[in-house]
Amino acid sequence: MNIIFCLSYLSVNQTIFLIEQHGLENVQIITSNKRIESFFQLLYKEKKIIYFLETASILLPKNLSQLFIFPLKLKIVFLKKNKAWSYFKSVSDCNIYFFFNSSGFFQAWLIQKLCTNNNIFYEENLNLDTFLPSNTRMTKLNTWFINKLYSEEVIPLNQNTGITYKISEKYLNKCNVNFINIKYDFRTIVEIVISKLNLPSGDILYLPPLLNESKINRDLYINFIDDFILLCKKENIKVHLKRHPRSSKKYSDENQLFDIPIYIPASFLVNYKLTIGLISASLFERANYGGLSISLIYLLYNNDHKILNSSIDYLKSNLKNGNQIFFPKNINELFNIIKLYIK
Repeated sequence: MNIIFCLSYLSVNQTIFLIEQHGLENVQIITSNKRIESFFQLLYKEKKIIYFLETASILLPKNLSQLFIFPLKLKIVFLKKNKAWSYFKSVSDCNIYFFFNSSGFFQAWLIQKLCTNNNIFYEENLNLDTFLPSNTRMTKLNTWFINKLYSEEVIPLNQNTGITYKISEKYLNKCNVNFINIKYDFRTIVEIVISKLNLPSGDILYLPPLLNESKINRDLYINFIDDFILLCKKENIKVHLKRHPRSSKKYSDENQLFDIPIYIPASFLVNYKLTIGLISASLFERANYGGLSISLIYLLYNNDHKILNSSIDYLKSNLKNGNQIFFPKNINELFNIIKLYIK
């Protein structure tokens, strides 16, 4: 049996490749993302292929209000650990694949438990090398806490919009991982998806940011998005909205746009002339597979040079083969690029 931990859309291509390589009957996908669960159930019409693992990845409380409910959160972690291990403890002589390199503390705990009697294979799905380590008191405490609760050694990285805790080499060595490089043909993966799903098309695929996580001013964003949608209408440019899997709302004139089902990975929406977003991983995914991508970093982070510079470095560090993402400085430059490639 081949067990695949697919926690984000960045791992979907590798997961589909492994399914096709080993066959549906020899694969089980583990995810804690309901959107990914919906996507694979729709793609393969086979519910047995998916096991939804309720995540229980927590950090230390940041304030007094969180402190009151923290004991309950800890209790839930231990209950979910017991539930997960009761299901997986008999798993042995399996090939186990994972690709995430941050945040999945609960899944990392389970993989570490499974490594004794199974073969563990790992490929990093995201380059975080441009972010500097964080050595604050809180990140040090959380690093200690993650190790004690999840048996995972991590490195705290400052993304400027927040802290992410990256899997360390020590953890990977402890799990005896086999480092792999899955060489799949993206066009073949897309053809598999298109043969099973009816995917939309248009001029612009727009990937709105998560405002709270991105630290973008709400009023600034609404002014921008309303102007952007109005200008596209005047030019008769068809824009479709593809929200982040964690998105829970739409803003202002976003509600006028066709809303692509949220569970469909943006990387498979290849029948658009341009992909526009902020710092979504889909921007470098589309660019790496020959698409045209535009980042709105300068337009939405125009006064925060620290976030702006680190975000550009992050996007560029994940580009391959000399591919390019456009970074327009203002809305006029943005529309010059749009009209050049749309018309």
